[in-house]
Amino acid sequence: MLTTMSSTHEYVESLGVPIGSRHRSDCAFCGHKNSFAAYNDGVYVIFKCFHADCNVKGRVRTRLTPEAFTSVVKPEVKNSFEFVLPDTFVDVSKSAHAMQYLKSVNCMDAYLHGTIRVMYDKRLNRVAFMIRDRKRPVDAVGRALADIKPKWYRYGKSQQLFTAGTSDIAVLVEDCASASCVSHMITGVAMLGTSILKDHIEQLKKYSTVYVALDKDATQLALKTVQILKPSLNVRMLILEQDLKNMEGERRDEFIRRKTS
Repeated sequence: MLTTMSSTHEYVESLGVPIGSRHRSDCAFCGHKNSFAAYNDGVYVIFKCFHADCNVKGRVRTRLTPEAFTSVVKPEVKNSFEFVLPDTFVDVSKSAHAMQYLKSVNCMDAYLHGTIRVMYDKRLNRVAFMIRDRKRPVDAVGRALADIKPKWYRYGKSQQLFTAGTSDIAVLVEDCASASCVSHMITGVAMLGTSILKDHIEQLKKYSTVYVALDKDATQLALKTVQILKPSLNVRMLILEQDLKNMEGERRDEFIRRKTS
């Protein structure tokens, strides 16, 4: 078994996980079957063993070859509509408060798996969820860590929906955290407090079924959303007694499994 930090990092580096790819295997540290996962986000290889008895997790900075650097950093013509990451964005791990927030809303696994990319805005004190189009950031949505308004703040003007997951079945929820916490079972899509636009419908057409799952207090909004989507999509409605991000893990998974099967 491998035990030291240096041997852990050497092992993760030896996997050679390509940029944008995931790795799943037996854990070399505890020996449990298919419990070790790693993801290369282009900056770090993020790794974790998901067995309850194993505490191996962390990240190793990606070592880019000249060929890999060329494939990731491609020259392109900038335009006035291109989203540029604010210079106040830093890695979310640099803020203990931000990391605690991710854990409190059950998004830590999605972050560690690389399903979502999250940063921390040190100026506005917000957890910033990246909105990506083919893995390229096109916008960001920040959740305030202090008791201020607005609670959710959109940095850019993209009409791209926030999505988390790779399933062809999607659940439409209100915010990024709720979308992220179910991404291991179903694709989470966040409305972000906006009305459904024609461009949003086009983005949702790639899913075989779209479940509109909103809080019971937002039932009228859910009904309106279903009516708008129904002519174009296979859509169904779920009324939540509790926000998905606040449900205990097994209870949330069972709810999704039961309601979408």
